[in-house]
Amino acid sequence: MIPTVVRRSPHSPPGYHLPFTYANKTTFLYAKLVPFTTIAFGIPMVAIWWRWNKKGGLKNP
Repeated sequence: MIPTVVRRSPHSPPGYHLPFTYANKTTFLYAKLVPFTTIAFGIPMVAIWWRWNKKGGLKNP
């Protein structure tokens, strides 16, 4: 057995501290993970696009 620094209480199930449940893998993937990552990575990209394409921006001097 490999010793670990962080130990889990024997009274708590694995993953109890997470703010979501991933018991159903398909639902977790398509209803939670994909929308979250799309929004999380999409907002900065939209902000960059907006700054570049506004009047007086990088692409419209």
